[in-house]
Amino acid sequence: MAYQFRLTHRSLTGEIKRQSITDFLSLQYSKKARDVGYLTFSLNGDHPTLDNLKDFDQFEVWWRNAELGVDWHRDFISIFREPDWRDDAEDQSVFETTCAGEKSILGWRQIGWKSGIDERSKFSGVVAETAMKSLVTYNCTAAASVANGRLREGDLAASMGITIQVAPDKGSGNPISRSFANGNLLRILQETLQPTAGGDFSLTRVAPSVWEFEFHPGQLGENKSVGDDKVVFSKSRGNMINVRYVIRRSDATTVAIVGGQNQGDERDYEIVTSPDFAAVGNDIEMYVDARNEADAADLVQAGEAALYAKRAVKDMSFDVRQTPTTFYGPPVAGKRTYQVGDLVAAEHRDDEQVRFIAGVHVAVNVPGSESPVVIKVATEDVV
Repeated sequence: MAYQFRLTHRSLTGEIKRQSITDFLSLQYSKKARDVGYLTFSLNGDHPTLDNLKDFDQFEVWWRNAELGVDWHRDFISIFREPDWRDDAEDQSVFETTCAGEKSILGWRQIGWKSGIDERSKFSGVVAETAMKSLVTYNCTAAASVANGRLREGDLAASMGITIQVAPDKGSGNPISRSFANGNLLRILQETLQPTAGGDFSLTRVAPSVWEFEFHPGQLGENKSVGDDKVVFSKSRGNMINVRYVIRRSDATTVAIVGGQNQGDERDYEIVTSPDFAAVGNDIEMYVDARNEADAADLVQAGEAALYAKRAVKDMSFDVRQTPTTFYGPPVAGKRTYQVGDLVAAEHRDDEQVRFIAGVHVAVNVPGSESPVVIKVATEDVV
C-alpha cells in the first residue's frame, strides 16, 4: 500500500513556516484517545526547517494513500519544545525531536483558585461535561481573571497568543463531586475526571490560533462494533495477528477505605465498593488518602476513581494488518475505516468483544522493517 507522509511546520499562532517536509529521516507518532500522544521525527542537521524553528512551534502530520482512496488529510498536531542534535562517528549531524500532542496545551495551566470555591475549584453533584468545561473556561480563557477570583491572570490568548474556546455545554456525563484546587488542569481532566465522567474530551484546532475544548458523551469516536459500518478484527479476516488474551486481576481491589479531613478519632471515613465486590469471594481492600476532600460525596468519588484504576481488566492484545477493505484512516465510501476513540469488535476463540481503540502508533522509515510504514493499534476493555 503506497502511503505518503509529509510534515507541515507552523508557528504556535498558526502561521505556516514550511508547507511540506518530506525528506525526514524517520517519523513516528502515537495518537491517544485519553492521553496526550506524541510525534518523533529526525532531519539532517543542516535542514532548512531548522533555520526558522522556535519553541512552541507546531508540527502537523499529513498522509494519503491513493490505493485505499484516502486523500491528503491532517492526522496529528503536536507542539515542539525539545530539540536534540546528534553528531555521529563520521561527524554527520542529525536533528531529532519529540513533540507532545495538542492536548498538552491544557497542561500549561493549574487550577489557579483557592480551595472550596464552588464550580471553580470544587464541584458537588455537577455533571462531568459542565465540570470539565468550567475548569477549562476559568483557567484558560478571558474568564480566568484576577477580577473573577483566580489567583493570577490565566488567559492563554493574552500570554501565549492562542485562544481556547469552550464548546456550548449540553450537560452530559455523570455527576462529579470532587475538589481540584492546586492541581494541574490536564492531569485532573485525564486522571480524575475522565475515568468516571461517562465520556471523553478533545482539544481541536478550529482556526490558526483558536482551539476548541469539547466533551464527547460515551467515547471520543463512533461505535463501530455494530451496524452497517461494523469493524471486526479476526484471524479469519486476515486483519488480526499475534493475539493474546489475559484477564489482569492480580492487583485488583474491590473495597476502598477512604480517609478524609481531620485527624485521629475525628477523621472522616467512607467505605466504597466496586461493581466487582462480593462479600463472599471478592473482598479485597485498599486505602485512599483523600484529605483534600471535604464532603462525603467527594470521598465516595475519590474511592470510586481509585477502584476504577485498580479494577480487573480483560486485555485482548493483537497486532493489526491493514487490508484493502478495513484500515485505519478517515471515512472512505465502501470501506470500513476506524479512528482513535472508536468502538470496534474483536473475535478470538469463539468470543467476540467490544474493544475501545485507545491509541494508534504510526512509524515511517523504520530500520530493518519489511514495510516502510508500520501501523499498530492499541485497544482497551470497555468497562
